[in-house]
Amino acid sequence: MVWGGKYTYAAWWTDEPLQIQGINILPMTAASFYAAANKDFILTNWKTAERNEKNYAGVNEKNPKRWNEIWSEYLTMADPEQAKEYFDDQCDPEAGESKAHAYHWIMAMEKNGTPDVTVTSDNPLAAAFKNEDGDMTYVAYNTTDTAEKVIFSDGTEITAKPKGMTTTGDGEVSTKSTYKVEHYLSDGNGGYNLVNTESKSAKIGSEVTATAKDYPGYKLNESVEGTVKTGIVEQDGSLVLKLYYDVTEVQTTNAYQDDSNYTSLGMSNGVSISYKILRNEFGAVIKLLDANDTFYMEYQGTYTADNTQAFLNKNTSSSLTGVYKFSVKGTLKADTYNTIKLVSGDKQVYVLVKYGNPSGVPDLSDYESEQEETTADPNAPTNPIGLVVGAPTDNTVSVTFRSTQDQIEKGQVYNIYVDDVLKLASVTDGIYTINDVAEGKHTVTVKAVLNGKESDGVSATVKATGVKETTTKSDKPDETTTPKVTTSGSDETTPDVTTKGDVETTPEETSTPTICPTPATTKDDSDTTTEKVTTTKGNKTTKVKVGQAKIVKAKKVSKKKVKLTFKKISKNTGYQIKISTSKKFKKKVTITRTVKKNRKVYKLVISNKKLRKAKKLYVKARAFRVVNKKRSYGKWTKAKRIKK
Repeated sequence: MVWGGKYTYAAWWTDEPLQIQGINILPMTAASFYAAANKDFILTNWKTAERNEKNYAGVNEKNPKRWNEIWSEYLTMADPEQAKEYFDDQCDPEAGESKAHAYHWIMAMEKNGTPDVTVTSDNPLAAAFKNEDGDMTYVAYNTTDTAEKVIFSDGTEITAKPKGMTTTGDGEVSTKSTYKVEHYLSDGNGGYNLVNTESKSAKIGSEVTATAKDYPGYKLNESVEGTVKTGIVEQDGSLVLKLYYDVTEVQTTNAYQDDSNYTSLGMSNGVSISYKILRNEFGAVIKLLDANDTFYMEYQGTYTADNTQAFLNKNTSSSLTGVYKFSVKGTLKADTYNTIKLVSGDKQVYVLVKYGNPSGVPDLSDYESEQEETTADPNAPTNPIGLVVGAPTDNTVSVTFRSTQDQIEKGQVYNIYVDDVLKLASVTDGIYTINDVAEGKHTVTVKAVLNGKESDGVSATVKATGVKETTTKSDKPDETTTPKVTTSGSDETTPDVTTKGDVETTPEETSTPTICPTPATTKDDSDTTTEKVTTTKGNKTTKVKVGQAKIVKAKKVSKKKVKLTFKKISKNTGYQIKISTSKKFKKKVTITRTVKKNRKVYKLVISNKKLRKAKKLYVKARAFRVVNKKRSYGKWTKAKRIKK
C-alpha cells in the first residue's frame, strides 16, 4: 500500500491481509478488466492473500471469508472454474458488493471466457472475451436510439442494437456443454471407491483431458481397467472421464518446509522472502521497505538499543528504539533459512525467515518456546495421516484417511465430524461416505480416540453439490435425524469413544460405525441432563442423568494454586475443569483437569507459567458420571472469573 510518505503492508484501519490486499482491487466493475492482462499475477496475489490470512495473528480481525465475493470476482478473471469453487454463498459481502453480482460475474465468464484486453474497439462500452478454447465473445452496450456498428481491433464488426446490450460470437452458451471427471481411490484390496466428482464445461465437440489430483498417500495409475483420461464433449453432457489412484506411502512434510505456514513478503532482489513468527512478546510487525530491500521490524513498548539485544542467525546484531532492520541484499544469502531473535528482559521475539527455496534444515537451537516443556504421552491419541475428502455425488461427502502401524497396534480408533457435528464414532481407518450433507462448503475433521481421550484432529474443507436442505426439521426437540453412512473401512471398533457436544458419552455396543444423534435435554429436571445414545446393534438406547455442575466460589490462593468450591451434587463421579486466560477458553492459554472424586472443594495446581502470571483467569466445569464403565458428561457451566 502506497501512503503519502511511505509504502507498507498495512491499511489505515486494519492489518488484516484480505483487507490490505483487497482494498487495492475493489470495486469490481468492468473497469477492473485491466487486471486480466496478467492472469499469473491475479493467481499469485490471491494465493498470497489467502496464505497471509491463514498466518495472520489478529484474532479479532481475522475472517477467512472476508470479502469473499470480491476475491471470487477477481479470481474469475484468471480462472473462472477455480473462482466458482472458491466462492462461498454464506459470506458476508463488502458494503458496496452483493453475492448476486458476484455469482452473475463468475457464471458469465465461465460461459464466455475472461476479458481479452489485447482486443480493443472504437466504442468505450465494448469488450472482448476469450475462453480456454480460444473462442471469442464480443459485447457492446449501445446507449443511443439507433443501431450502431462497433469495430474491434482484430477486425470483428458487430451491430449493436439500440438501448441495450449486444452479445455475439463462438463463446455463447449454446456452444458449450458439461462433462464429469470421477476420481477413484484404491481400497488396498483390489477395489476402487469413488471419492470425488468434478463437473466441468467445454465447447461441444472439443477434446478434453482429465487432470489428476494430488491425493496424499495415493498415486495415479493410468493402466487400471476403466480409465478414461480423454474424451469428446457431447451436447447432452454424457461424457464421463475416470481416473484411478493406487495406494502409496504418505509423504510427510516438516512444518518449516510447508509454505502455507509462512507469511509472504513478496520478492526481494528477485528472490521470494517470507517469515514465520515463533514468539512475539513485543507486538512486532514485519514488512519490506526501500524497494523491497530493507527487512523492517517495528514493535511496541519501550524497547531501545540499551535494553534490547538482537541476534541474526545467532550472531549479535544491532537494534534501534522500536525498530530492527537490515538490508536483505547485503545480509541474506539466497535459498537459506535465517533466524532473528530479540531479547529484552524476560520478553522475546523469534522469527524464522525463508529466503528463496532452502533445501537444508533451519537451526533453531537458540529458540526458547513460551510454552511449558512437556513430555509426549505415549498413551495419548495421535492424528491420522493422509486425509482426503471429496464430493462423489450430490449431497454426499467422502472421507478417506490412514493409520500408522503404531496407531493400529495400539487399537486407536477415530471420530469423524462434519462442521463440528459428530457423524461417525469409533471407526478404523478406511474410506467412508456420509449422505444427506447439504449443498455448500463444509469442514470435515477426523479426531483420534485412545484411552478415553480425543486428539485435536486434522481437518479439510469440501464443497458438496446438490440441494441446500436435505432433511425436514421437526418441531419436537427430542427427535433427531440420523444421517445415512456407508463405509469401505474395517468393521472393527472399540467402545472407547468420546463424542462432542453439551453431553458426551460412549456407545455401549458398536460392531459397525455408529451415528450419535444430538443430545436432548429433559424439561422436568433443571439440574440433570439426559443423553440418548443409539447404536447400530439392536438399536439399544441408554439414558444417563448427569447433574448440572455449579461453581459457587473460585479463588486464587497462591501463585500456583486455585481453590474451587462446587455445589454438591449426588451420584456424580467427578468433574472436568478448564482454566484459561480467555473468557472464551482459547486453546493456547487453556489447561484442562479431570478430578475423579465428587467433592465440594478442590485445590488445583497451575503448572503453566503463562497462566500463573495472568492478571485475569476464568474457570468453567462440567460434571461426569460413570455408569457400566461408560463416562457421560453434563453441560458446561458459564465462565466464572477467578478472584485473587
